[in-house]
Amino acid sequence: MLIERIKADQVEARKARNTLAATLLTTLLGESKMVAKNAQRETPTDEEVTAVLKKFLKGNTETQAALRKAIDTQEQNHPAYVPKDLLDKIDVAGAEQIVLEAYLPKQLSQDELTDIVQVALTGGVEKNVGALMGFLKTRYAGQYDGRVASQAIKTLIG
Repeated sequence: MLIERIKADQVEARKARNTLAATLLTTLLGESKMVAKNAQRETPTDEEVTAVLKKFLKGNTETQAALRKAIDTQEQNHPAYVPKDLLDKIDVAGAEQIVLEAYLPKQLSQDELTDIVQVALTGGVEKNVGALMGFLKTRYAGQYDGRVASQAIKTLIG
């Protein structure tokens, strides 16, 4: 289970005194356990943990974009001076992204999704977006970006 892997990595990060990873994984574990508790279970499923990971990554991506924008603004106003704290924050966000991405399954490319959808169509799956997205969700949950999958499907079915 994914949650067990994260727990083991959290312990290792603590032993290695990797504060960034230990803190991030502790927060991730807490959020994942809360999702399970809300569903009246003790342990979260891999799908729930993956959803929490994606939520964390989305926030991280937004943080990095905001920091880059702040740095760009600073460079335009004062080209010779970018505050060290902004540079440090973007480094931390990048390090957090690397830690989080290590737990996500490999994402399917648009070409791979197109091939999968073609096989599904020849295998008898209905030729509509809803049926094909349902097919992908049941067999490849967490392994694709919904927008990329939708685009691949729409390209194939016209």
